[in-house]
Amino acid sequence: MRRSKFTLLPALLGILLACSTESNDDPSASILRFESSASQVQAGETFTLSWATSGAISFELTGQDDTAIEVDESAWEEGSLDFTLEQTTTFVLAISGSDGKEITRDLVVEVGDPPAEELAATLRVQPAKIAFGEQVVLTWTTQNAIQVLLSDEDGIIPGSEGSANGELTLEPTKNTVYTLVASAGDEEITRTATVEVGPAILEFEVVTEGGFNPGDVVEFRWKTGAGLEATLSTSEDSLEIPEGEVAEGSASIEIGGNGKVTLEVRNGDLVTTQTLNLPLLS
Repeated sequence: MRRSKFTLLPALLGILLACSTESNDDPSASILRFESSASQVQAGETFTLSWATSGAISFELTGQDDTAIEVDESAWEEGSLDFTLEQTTTFVLAISGSDGKEITRDLVVEVGDPPAEELAATLRVQPAKIAFGEQVVLTWTTQNAIQVLLSDEDGIIPGSEGSANGELTLEPTKNTVYTLVASAGDEEITRTATVEVGPAILEFEVVTEGGFNPGDVVEFRWKTGAGLEATLSTSEDSLEIPEGEVAEGSASIEIGGNGKVTLEVRNGDLVTTQTLNLPLLS
């Protein structure tokens, strides 16, 4: 007896139903894209959140403190919103399709510390070379400094205290290095400006009284400004002045046949001289 081929139909129907059931396990909605224009922003900086979905019949977007963000239904399939944040926030997009299955996607946007403002400073002295008794103008500027100190070798410069920017007219009496220190927190920068002061002979005179003959030893005294080195000389002799006596001092030297005595004061390549003509008895 032959078995009918129609007895195979129940088995085939069972296989088809099983395949149909398996395909229904796939969600009817999906999140195709959920992204931010920046993964890290500064507080108050604007960024854009965008998405694309398919098959969604419900749509929910939440942000800071799980607060719901209103999105018009016309933008469920594809849309974007601009945001600014004050703190790191996790955005959550949740959708569901006709099968009721919920699909979620998380997105974290970090809020970083604002970049440190750059500390800057300038210091300028004009002119950079002067004659003794002349003045200079000291100018300084700073940016983003909390503390500003302006000093020279003698300490804080009067009139500069507490000024982030300023200008002072000064009369240096010697070579001077001005120093500006600007600081903010742990950061500190230093700027310097130097003025070179030409030497001057303020006083130069004979101490020994009376008339003079060639070969006499005669005492002289002087006062100078801004000098670093000095020499007392005649046609017969030359005497280097000790460093501690350049500004003010005295010394004796043998007079030459022409009666001339010269004091030379030097400051680097800046030099000044003065000559006394002594009356000779013979």
